[in-house]
Amino acid sequence: AAGADSAAVVTDITLNADPEARTREWIEKTDRWR
Repeated sequence: AAGADSAAVVTDITLNADPEARTREWIEKTDRWR
């Protein structure tokens, strides 16, 4: 399941119009789990 989750995140970021901003958003939203 973790591998599929990682693949979904990578796909979401790479297909986004602004991948850098999307990466920052992912980092911000998942901060509490790190």
